[in-house]
Amino acid sequence: MKKEIEIKNQELETIMEKTSDAMICISNDGKIKYINENALRILTIDRKDIDIEKTHIKDI
Repeated sequence: MKKEIEIKNQELETIMEKTSDAMICISNDGKIKYINENALRILTIDRKDIDIEKTHIKDI
């Protein structure tokens, strides 16, 4: 049985910042809504033009 859980945006951002897993939240229209630092590191592993330490989740 599939259960849907409603999570408010602020709660989602807090969960994603505190987890050690790489997480990406994609909205219904296919756009990235939130991405945490570990996922950002994986996606940008060979990118020298993005400074992970200075990039905030909301900037992506």
